[in-house]
Amino acid sequence: MDDGTWWTVGELAHASGVSVRVLRHWDALGVVSPERTPSGHRRYGPAHVTRLYRALALRRTGLGLRQVAALLDREDPDPAATLRAHLDDVEEDLRRRSRLRDRLVAALGSAGPDQLMKVIETMTMFEQYVHGYRPEESTRLADQAGALVELLHGDTRFQPGERVLEMGCGVGAQTTALASRSPHTHFVSADIATDSLKSASGRVAAAGLTNVEFVEKDVFALPEPEGGFAEASFDHVFVCFLLEHLPAPVDALRRLRRLVRPGGTITVIEGDHGSAYFHPDDEAARGRSVPGDAAAARRR
Repeated sequence: MDDGTWWTVGELAHASGVSVRVLRHWDALGVVSPERTPSGHRRYGPAHVTRLYRALALRRTGLGLRQVAALLDREDPDPAATLRAHLDDVEEDLRRRSRLRDRLVAALGSAGPDQLMKVIETMTMFEQYVHGYRPEESTRLADQAGALVELLHGDTRFQPGERVLEMGCGVGAQTTALASRSPHTHFVSADIATDSLKSASGRVAAAGLTNVEFVEKDVFALPEPEGGFAEASFDHVFVCFLLEHLPAPVDALRRLRRLVRPGGTITVIEGDHGSAYFHPDDEAARGRSVPGDAAAARRR
């Protein structure tokens, strides 16, 4: 029922705290799909706003966007199974945190401050990274990949029979896009974090993909003397949002280069966290930018 109350995508973004980009992405996935004006502009009514806030509540549980859309549309054939699977993920995260707690307790019982700090630093290197491993972070990475999929992978295709290494696959946020676009290519997706690999494997299985192999590897332990990670063992290497987390990114690239066969390629995608760019260019935005505060500029 049209009671005359409508919001533009910009107005709703401002009121809800959900960015315009996210609202457009959610529209494309059917999470919250507004009506369109005759000129093609999105407009949201009260029913759309209600659905948006229900979607936000479901997202806070860590459910994926397609799962949220299915639950809102009551099209999930087994919503209890969806929630049980998510419960399994939450319990695995609790188990990981319990292991981390036990290690911290053991470290606090060690002799001497130097030894204590060494244990904690080593543990932190392998248990955490800048974004963390919380379920909501896994969700954020998947959303980021979905929003950028055409920009990053729109023209990415590998040949049938080729062997491609995706190093630092994390929770598989990019893996499904790569593997679905090159279904006859064999992907080896590697990461140092066991929990992330488990999440990635589940995401790929849910997408029905069978051309991905997951392995636990440390980039700084490559190449290996023999086997599938020996020198010149891949046709291509794909790296996305990995180098920013590494203490020696140049060394990592040199090691990855040795894995590529003659004539092969390396694709490296990284974010620029030190600059602010505007497209189209905007003098007002530039005037509001503070040097050294690129993050604040990007939020505007």
